[in-house]
Amino acid sequence: TCSFCVHANHSAKPAGGSGYVVQLASFTSEAEAQSEYSRIKSQHPDAVGGLPQRIAQTKVGGSNRYQLGLGPVKSRAEATQVCSALFQAGERDCLVRPQ
Repeated sequence: TCSFCVHANHSAKPAGGSGYVVQLASFTSEAEAQSEYSRIKSQHPDAVGGLPQRIAQTKVGGSNRYQLGLGPVKSRAEATQVCSALFQAGERDCLVRPQ
């Protein structure tokens, strides 16, 4: 679980349900992921809207990584719109994946 997660109601679906996540980046610490979320939310409030952040701890090559994402959102199209808005605003990393 994420100690920094923000919970909002903008198109969010219950955890463990269907839906899509807008994945933004992967970091070596949870603090770095939280910092990047704060930066993106402050620089691109129209793209992020009220979507909750998701920070998921994973193992990559034996090392802990913290994946920063937004959502979940109800549809792939909605997630793709978020990525498109971030790309148009100059961000370079964004992908859509099933929850």
